[in-house]
Amino acid sequence: MDGAPAGCGDPAGAAGKEGTLLREDLEAALGRFNPWMNAGTVRAVVERIEALPATIEGNREVLAWLRGERQGYDEAGARHRPVRLVDRRSTDG
Repeated sequence: MDGAPAGCGDPAGAAGKEGTLLREDLEAALGRFNPWMNAGTVRAVVERIEALPATIEGNREVLAWLRGERQGYDEAGARHRPVRLVDRRSTDG
């Protein structure tokens, strides 16, 4: 597609491979909003999101992550916990 962002219209292309996912920002946010996460858990969540296809189903899955409907494993607490990607309490941009 001419003029379309990389990965758009390409179901085989994962968002992160073409630079549309700001990996460092996402990793930093995961660490801030989920202090229970270790580096391995943060990396696993980012890799799961990066692997999502550029399709309606992939968009639905990203929306579920943004809504806090997905979980990660808290090794210290030995349980699964909701993963926060967005700080809904802050009004700062």
